Amino acid sequence: RTLLESTPNEPPLESDRLDRLRAEVARAQAEEAGRRASFLAEASRVLAGSLDYDATLKSMARVAVPYLADYVVVDMLDGERRLRRLGAAHADPVVEPSLADAAPLVVEPGDESPLATVVERGDAILVREVTEDWVAARPREAEHLGASTLRATSLMLVPLRARGRALGIVCFALTQPGRHYALADLAIAEDLARRAALAADNARLYREAQDASRAKDEFLAVLSHELRTPLTPVLGWVRMLRTGTLKAEAAGRALEAVERNTRLQVQLVEDLLDVSRIITGKLRLDRRPLALGEVIDAAVDAVAGAAAQKRISITRSVAPDLPIVEGDPNRLQQVIGNLLSNAVKFTPEGGNVEVRLEATAAHVRIAVTDTGEGLLPEIAPHIFDRFRQADSTITRQYGGLGLGLAIVRHIVELHGGTVQASSAGPGSGTTVTVLLPVPGGPSPDERVSGAALPSLSGRLSNVRILVVDDEYDARELLATVLETAGATVTLVASAGEALDFLAKHPADVLLSDLAMPQRDGYDLMLELRSRSWDLDMVAIALTAQARPEDRQRALAAGFDAHVAKPVDPEALAETIRRLIGRPQRRR
Repeated sequence: RTLLESTPNEPPLESDRLDRLRAEVARAQAEEAGRRASFLAEASRVLAGSLDYDATLKSMARVAVPYLADYVVVDMLDGERRLRRLGAAHADPVVEPSLADAAPLVVEPGDESPLATVVERGDAILVREVTEDWVAARPREAEHLGASTLRATSLMLVPLRARGRALGIVCFALTQPGRHYALADLAIAEDLARRAALAADNARLYREAQDASRAKDEFLAVLSHELRTPLTPVLGWVRMLRTGTLKAEAAGRALEAVERNTRLQVQLVEDLLDVSRIITGKLRLDRRPLALGEVIDAAVDAVAGAAAQKRISITRSVAPDLPIVEGDPNRLQQVIGNLLSNAVKFTPEGGNVEVRLEATAAHVRIAVTDTGEGLLPEIAPHIFDRFRQADSTITRQYGGLGLGLAIVRHIVELHGGTVQASSAGPGSGTTVTVLLPVPGGPSPDERVSGAALPSLSGRLSNVRILVVDDEYDARELLATVLETAGATVTLVASAGEALDFLAKHPADVLLSDLAMPQRDGYDLMLELRSRSWDLDMVAIALTAQARPEDRQRALAAGFDAHVAKPVDPEALAETIRRLIGRPQRRR
């Protein structure tokens, strides 16, 4: 009877047990959520406690052990696509050094391995169970991550990314039998990696800001020294000359010293002015077709005296039948002169400097090689930075402001080219290579002179050109140039006037300034595209904005060409003739 009477009570008892079980599960989940929140809060505190890039990422590894992993390794991606071990943490301190000493691992482009997937795509990978087959399929990666030597049972591979850039990868690992990661663990690992990457990137930016500030302070100290140094002999000799006691020979030496140091002072001021123009975007090019061989000859002649004083031989090698390039001859001579001066400065007495000029399919290559001191690998990428020198301390052997190569880079980039330095290391010399683009135009056999290009007359016969420029003098000059070449020219002073004209009249060529009041050249092109007018009309941006990024922006806006002011009449006519002679793309 007791058993019979108890039967109706069983369902309520089972329900109570389920309720208690649910409550225990909920409590356990809440406790785990609290622990994870506390873990992430502590991790954020630790990560925010340092402004050192390496220390920040190493602290992430330490904070994750043992809560999230039995061991953690952090690898950073370098410029040669190698994963280099930055730091490691292990629950057993004895094991930790072996993890930290892992050799770099190359990530090959197109590689389908887990590490390459994490780096290239930015996707995290959860290896719930590390089996013998998994290790055997990828032995290099397994060894690099410690999965084979430490017998990992489960792994999480998480990317370190900041501002859309891959920084590296972090591996979380379990080694205790029976323990495996779940998706909830992967979520917290990704959260931790995001926080660490952001903190590390902030540390990097802080370090770069500190480096820039230190470079500025060092530059100001160098500037003071370099400006005062030539003033000392100038003032000294001037005072001696004023006494009237110097003999003729001594007075001659005095005047030579004054002139030499005054020229040095002028060059220092010119470099400072060039840097100011670069910073404010006011450095302009006077482009024209030219033969670089003549520019190199002039640059070599300019440094020949300094080279002779150190018994340094300068050899030049110029390939035959080089193409004509479009550039500013004075600025390009400045580029080559700066490179040669640098080579002479850092080459010991009796050394050699070579300048080579040759052509590739799309570029002209200028290479200046010396037998001087060479460069450390960590210095080479930065020698074209403003205010940066390999040694800016008071004991440095060589003078200068550290501006010459920064000016070189900017002038080369204004020409649409690139410059880079290479060296096998200290004592191995240095090679600086400049690549300048070769435009479609004069053949390699043509040489620039007063009559290097054919006359303007008739070159643009019956071509209808609309010129848009808010500057009266600029419009009048362009009209004269283009009408001399045979074109029919219409002048307007604004984008609005251009739109009104094109609504009623066709044109073969639109020649538009970019920087105009109210509506600029970009707005004009945008409006033309939206109205689908004259889709086959050649559009040329004519502007004083001559940086490579300005050219790219103009082409992206729909212009067919970007011509920098001041304009060379023959080069402009040739550009128009070339463009109207080819099939036009639809914008």
